[in-house]
Amino acid sequence: MPNQKSAQAQLIAMSAKQSGKSTALPPAPDFIRNMLHFPDPESAAQIIREQAGLEFDQTEDGIQLERCLLDQVDISAHYDASGLKLKQLKDKRHNTKQFVKSSVLPSDSQVKSKGFMRWRALDQLSITLLSVALIAAMGMGAANVYANLMASGEAVFIEQPGLAICLSLLVPTGSTALKFITVFFEYDRTRKRYALGIYTLTLITMMAWSIAFALNFTGVAGGMDWESLGESNNSGAILVWLQLSAEILIASALFLAAEDIYCKYNPDQTCESLDYLTADKALKNFHKEYEAVAEIRGKNHGQCVCLKAKREAFINTQLVEYHALRSRLNPFT
Repeated sequence: MPNQKSAQAQLIAMSAKQSGKSTALPPAPDFIRNMLHFPDPESAAQIIREQAGLEFDQTEDGIQLERCLLDQVDISAHYDASGLKLKQLKDKRHNTKQFVKSSVLPSDSQVKSKGFMRWRALDQLSITLLSVALIAAMGMGAANVYANLMASGEAVFIEQPGLAICLSLLVPTGSTALKFITVFFEYDRTRKRYALGIYTLTLITMMAWSIAFALNFTGVAGGMDWESLGESNNSGAILVWLQLSAEILIASALFLAAEDIYCKYNPDQTCESLDYLTADKALKNFHKEYEAVAEIRGKNHGQCVCLKAKREAFINTQLVEYHALRSRLNPFT
């Protein structure tokens, strides 16, 4: 025991000599001094940590920290709501078509329409032939339906031929409707794919019609079967259906081909849609509000981090002071 005490005295003296300070304990809070006599150092350190936190919470910084934490809940909720609304506005602008077709040609536009007389001779000839063939196809389609209706012998059509004419007009109007579906296509590649589909169906229908026609009208290849007169002829019904389908598709294909030539000299004019401009303006206006909320949230977060750091620093200072005092009292612990 005397040797241990002398060793402790030597260590204290060496520490005092190196630091240039006396061996007397520095002034410390009474709470920390009292905790030096606590039997369990770890439990004492935990109690000091809790006490230091409570003491910090009583200061102005502690009160400010609690305020920041309470404000953080409302600010975060406002920030999340603003973020959700911003996303909705972005989605609305994204889903709104930016450019729409317009008949108004801007004064500064580089696109100029060309009259028919300024077209290439080949295109003039092509669109003329297409127009004639288109009128012929639509007329033949209407005539075919009218002839079949009148040949059916129905009294309603015989007494009211106008009704048969109205029904026959379904062929040209149907062809026109198939052509103008392209108006609703946003991209040129979609319109080209649709046109390719119409041409393909037209080719298939024409081939099928030619086969059905050959089966029903043998011409010089065979004589008429007088015994089959008056009997039901299913192949005839198929022939009529194929002929009507082919006439509708042919007219639509001719429409698309003529449009393709016409668009080379008279391209579509586009302008920004009013809906897109409205959505874009709403997004830009709200984005400023969102940035203001984000800035407030950032300041609140930074203040909370700073005050929490101050709290931890204060606690660490108290713990360091406790361990320093304890080590001076008993350097071997």
